[in-house]
Amino acid sequence: MIQGDVIIAGGGISGLIVTLKLLQQGKKVVLLERGCGEELGGLALEAAGGIHLINTPEQRRQGIRDTPALAWRDWQSFAHFHANDVRQKQWAEFYCHHSDDIYQFIQEMGVSFVPRPIWIEKGFFVPGNSYPRWHLMWGTGFGLVQQIIKAIHSHPKRANLDILFQHHVTAMLQDEQGASFNGINLKTNKPFSARGDNIIIATGGISGGDLSSIRQHWSLRYPSLPTHLLNGAHLYGDGQLHHAVEKIGGKLSRLEYHWIYPAGVHHPENRKPHDGISVLPAAHSLWFNANGKRIGPPPLLIGTNMMEITHAILREPGQYSWSILNYKIATKELIVSLSRYFSAVREKKKLKFLRNILFGDKSRIDLLIKEAPQDVLLANNLPELLDKMQTQSLPGFELDRENITREIDEFDSQIKRGIPWQTDDQLCRIDHYRHYLVDKLRLCRNQPIIDPKALPLMAIRQFPITRKSLGGIETDLNCRVVNQNGEVFTHLFAIGEAAGFGGGGMNGQYALEGTFLGGCILTALQCAKSIT
Repeated sequence: MIQGDVIIAGGGISGLIVTLKLLQQGKKVVLLERGCGEELGGLALEAAGGIHLINTPEQRRQGIRDTPALAWRDWQSFAHFHANDVRQKQWAEFYCHHSDDIYQFIQEMGVSFVPRPIWIEKGFFVPGNSYPRWHLMWGTGFGLVQQIIKAIHSHPKRANLDILFQHHVTAMLQDEQGASFNGINLKTNKPFSARGDNIIIATGGISGGDLSSIRQHWSLRYPSLPTHLLNGAHLYGDGQLHHAVEKIGGKLSRLEYHWIYPAGVHHPENRKPHDGISVLPAAHSLWFNANGKRIGPPPLLIGTNMMEITHAILREPGQYSWSILNYKIATKELIVSLSRYFSAVREKKKLKFLRNILFGDKSRIDLLIKEAPQDVLLANNLPELLDKMQTQSLPGFELDRENITREIDEFDSQIKRGIPWQTDDQLCRIDHYRHYLVDKLRLCRNQPIIDPKALPLMAIRQFPITRKSLGGIETDLNCRVVNQNGEVFTHLFAIGEAAGFGGGGMNGQYALEGTFLGGCILTALQCAKSIT
């Protein structure tokens, strides 16, 4: 029997943070991790490292006077909460009023932010973020994880911690004296049991694994899931402990809601079934469906509402898309949502970061071209590009070459007219984006797609890609798991994505971005306080 004051299942960022905080309290902690040592930190290792924060010094230095009340109003506008989402709303409002706890923890870890926050999820049909709130950490998510691990291993009470790798938790029990996890030691293939005064579930969501769980739990309010769905979630994000909680009477909430990005390409390492990389297409790219029809109106433009864009793709023939642009546009505007593609930020090279913002990052695009050759196509002219696109189209789809050519010609002609005379809705929205300095610096100005000085032309074949589960195990504000009668389990806690980032789904149906990593941090901090 493995014993400790607190037993934690899951070594993602939530599990690591609550481990550190419990060590600071002098607790005897056992951390059970299904993977190996290099996997500590979970998906945060790959995260760009943006966090949704409110009324920060970075905002105030720009003259932004953000408030928790305004942030809560924006959150409710975006979330589309159900009337009975009581604990979910409590957690969302709690986040808006306590995001400074996240900020202070990150500072304690010796991590700082890029000076200006980024303005995303502005809204499509309903208002989103009224102000820029997505704060990017120097070092990315990878850097934060390394700092937390360093703090754990250098802690004076490090001897109070046992980290057991390749321990796969499959079940749990609770009684009046405490609780226990049961599972399989993957090294020996023998069962184990770990008992503590309290146990914490920090095993992530249900959008990963072999994708069977997300297909089982998918909202009928959404367009249907595509056959060709890429996996950007965790290999172990299969929801096993969610259903173990349900077996002992715990309540699961909003498992049918997920955060799926619209544009993924195939991951070169194929580390898990349907492995993919999320790409955020450039503002000046044109987005076409499998038949070569421009998607919209409204135009698909990153920074408005990610899930609305995803739903638009899912309603199109084939449920995948193409974006067409050129190399110059890509180096300035195209984003790849992996920390290693944010090399200047990950390595904290501030001058390189500024240079990339001003002049573009060729290394990022060259790496994407190298790693995803079946999805990222290059050509020196449009007919050649269209030939390659047709070759890579899924069976049964014929591109309308004339329509694609016509759409690009019209788009380029409007760009050449100049901003005062542009009526294309996509260009009008881009012009609005440019009123914010960060967007003004990172977006191209008057750059057509067909331009001999900006070659090669690029076409990116894009598939919807999973990332986060919005629902999860329902919890109260102390992170205690709630049962079917609305009562709490005294010794059982859930944090991070396992808890829907708080309350079983604090984001509702749509997220404002940065609330995922932020929710992992805040629930871990709150859980440690509750156990105290």
